Amino acid sequence: MNNKELQAARKLLFLSVAEAAKHIGKVTPRSWQKWERGENRVPNNVEEKIIMLLQKRLDMISEIAKQGIDKISYLTFNEKITENSDLVDCRLSQSVAAHYFGKLETLLN
Repeated sequence: MNNKELQAARKLLFLSVAEAAKHIGKVTPRSWQKWERGENRVPNNVEEKIIMLLQKRLDMISEIAKQGIDKISYLTFNEKITENSDLVDCRLSQSVAAHYFGKLETLLN
């Protein structure tokens, strides 16, 4: 995974640099920024985690497509993330919801 792919995946997953650094890379935001700028190579474990999350996102989109769009369940942007909630899963759900929101907007217009 190159630096541009890492940055695009992070944005698609609705994660800030600080969130991705803490919850995926287990590094400082500065270290993550160096990966995204191409100054340092993206570690294999980070690449694997990102790929797994992107696959999970696709699986969620596929599952909703099978069940129907009215079955969407996700945290809204206004809900608080608590210590007990998994921030990455919350952001993943928001990404999937945004995917379908875009489709609904197209259907309504």
